[in-house]
Amino acid sequence: METCTWRYALFVCLFVFFFLSFIVEYHVIECYNQKCFYSVFFLRHPNPLLPPFLLLHSTLSLFLFFIFFYCLIWCPTLYPSFLLLNSRNTRTKRFK
Repeated sequence: METCTWRYALFVCLFVFFFLSFIVEYHVIECYNQKCFYSVFFLRHPNPLLPPFLLLHSTLSLFLFFIFFYCLIWCPTLYPSFLLLNSRNTRTKRFK
């Protein structure tokens, strides 16, 4: 259970980070054709050429997305206890 709990926290943090940066990358791609400014990590860049790390980062985001849901499916104890409405303890206490 402990290993699943820390894996859950790790994957949630990574998933949120990659998802938010994926939104930033999408804004960069949309903004590139309009020749506007964009901001990444508080740095402003005018009219950037799209660097190769955008494609790499998007690929890693999708890969992490699939790993996240794979772990949710194959590790049933991955869900935190506060999301489980009917835990084993409440069921056994209810039926005793």
